[in-house]
Amino acid sequence: MAHHGSRSIRQDLALEISSRLSEAADRLEFADNPEAFTAAVEGNRAVWLRLSHMSQRVGYVVPERLMRASLSVPSGGRGLDDHRIELLIKIDRHVSAAIAESATV
Repeated sequence: MAHHGSRSIRQDLALEISSRLSEAADRLEFADNPEAFTAAVEGNRAVWLRLSHMSQRVGYVVPERLMRASLSVPSGGRGLDDHRIELLIKIDRHVSAAIAESATV
């Protein structure tokens, strides 16, 4: 990842993770077949795993309840109902916005 002008490496990393969370939410929301949904769930888990390891480096500590909710999804999303999927999308977007905001201060 390139360092851009006056932005710090921390800011670049925060913006990258924020973007990946936003993209993960979009993939979950717009998955239109079982394969796309499974890929979206697994991609979402990968972003959250990365975030769990990087949260202090990006200057945003994810509340434990949000971390648990996002990482406790069954493999491939088996058994998820619409309510839980919508909740995951909302969590992704909420945390994405919070991280992006923390990167600009």
